[in-house]
Amino acid sequence: MGVTIRELAEASGVAPSTVSYVINNGPRRISARTRARVEEAMRRLNYTPNALARGLVQKRIHTIGVVFTHYDHLVPNLYFMTVLQGILGATMERNQNVLLFTDNLECDVTKNLMRWCDGRCDGLVIVALPHNPTVIDELLAREVPFVLVNYMTDRKDVTCIDVDNVSAAHRAVNYLIEMGHKKIAIFCGHDSTDSTHERLTGYRQALMEAGLPICEKWIFPGKYFEEFGYHQAERLLALPQAERPTAVFCSNDELAIGALKAFAEHGVKVPEEISLIGFDDIITASTIQPPLTTMRQPLVEIGARATELLLEQIEHKRAPGIKELMPTELVIRGTVAEPPCR
Repeated sequence: MGVTIRELAEASGVAPSTVSYVINNGPRRISARTRARVEEAMRRLNYTPNALARGLVQKRIHTIGVVFTHYDHLVPNLYFMTVLQGILGATMERNQNVLLFTDNLECDVTKNLMRWCDGRCDGLVIVALPHNPTVIDELLAREVPFVLVNYMTDRKDVTCIDVDNVSAAHRAVNYLIEMGHKKIAIFCGHDSTDSTHERLTGYRQALMEAGLPICEKWIFPGKYFEEFGYHQAERLLALPQAERPTAVFCSNDELAIGALKAFAEHGVKVPEEISLIGFDDIITASTIQPPLTTMRQPLVEIGARATELLLEQIEHKRAPGIKELMPTELVIRGTVAEPPCR
């Protein structure tokens, strides 16, 4: 059996309540000398605080759950890893722990709710949840604080943080139009995520406003993985030369990187023969050759801000229902040029 607080108190010559204040860093202030005496007794008796027991008493376990439902253990997801970097930075500053829940997108997300809400964490940051109002209803019914990242809903009782995907996609496609492109394709991501449909909407709006055709065969469905960008590029190259677009808006950078590899293997030069623009500005976007022109979303800042909003809920400093859109930025590098003469 482990060492008790009463035994620690006897070993350090203080009251049990004083030991409790030292372990929990409050609420009563303890002198440095007394704290040192208690901590020395803890070391001598090999005492380890029981986090679960403290959580039951304080109704806080000081752990945030992070849920990502697009996990593929064979493919590192640089979008999520960058958001997670922001979450970890914010939790370290606030002395919070992180519990990571990873699920495959193909699974029934509702079946995992019990695991997410089993008391091991104080609240959840849920990243890129597939569009599923049932999940939100069940989370609210369980009264677990949560923040949605890359998911925007009008519900007044749900906190969300994202970028304006429609506006950002419109800006990306409009840049291609400004460079002289009139035949522009789009490589889409997961059909189950709102961001895919919002970026497609921005693509369509930009073309319509410019009076350019929206050709359904230039809209390539897929998923937000590099391999899908590769295959989408191969399908584009299978079109007759006269029917090929001169530029592609990729719904994320991984699709663009996959497309770059396919074009290179087929001897198609970027940007001389076809232009590419991505979305996210993941770390490899600036190192691949040629460096990728893309729409940057502040992924680290999004992760950090989501953590702040969640902790405000947990600490009852702010009610849920906050909606925040972070700014995007066009980053011009080396994959867009004027269209070739055909």
